[in-house]
Amino acid sequence: MGTSTDHSGGSGGSWEGAKRASTSFAKKGDKRRAERALGRLVVALGGAGAVAAASSGATAVTRGLGSLLSTSAADGLDTALGRLGLADLVGRPADEVIAGLVDMLAGSGDDREGQAARAAACDVFERLAEDADSYESLEQALAQVDDLGSVVEMFLSSYVYWLLLPVIEERLERLGDAALRAKREGELREVVAAVVELNVSKGAFDATRWPQATEAELEALIRETLAYLEAQDY
Repeated sequence: MGTSTDHSGGSGGSWEGAKRASTSFAKKGDKRRAERALGRLVVALGGAGAVAAASSGATAVTRGLGSLLSTSAADGLDTALGRLGLADLVGRPADEVIAGLVDMLAGSGDDREGQAARAAACDVFERLAEDADSYESLEQALAQVDDLGSVVEMFLSSYVYWLLLPVIEERLERLGDAALRAKREGELREVVAAVVELNVSKGAFDATRWPQATEAELEALIRETLAYLEAQDY
């Protein structure tokens, strides 16, 4: 995942406000400053509508995860990999299978959005298959996922976090305090997760339709989440 050295943000206009808010949060923390910094970053990136419209990497990964998990639960991991064109990974070690899945679902991550989608995909597999140390244990872990809504929330929370992190991370690095940096990153994750959960609970996305969800439906959920953050820019 690219960091602040790759994407430190633009200059002038809304970027200056985003950077000031990011610096304030990095130094002082708290939920309100985190929301303001994230909201101003959404504005600097062009607004919720524009950012969501460019979320092709995220929508592709979300649909791919839905297909993988629903097929794994119904027909097994062998079949799921075959349908994704990854039959050569059947029986391989868990880490190889996950790496192949991330590459197929998220690509190489050539821009800010693509990097965020790839990093979020890695986060999801790390959570879902935390203890998987073989193909069989990975298959069992994926087959046991029965709450698709929680996976949607998990992925989207991580995606928005990685999408907006770089400018804030640059400010955190300037503090030269690894422990404080980790604390602030945790605070950001908590804020984003709460916003995503709120929008899912409001019915912005029907998780039962996940495997068949259209790109427009997924984009709408991303847009609603970013719009909430954007509204915190005051």
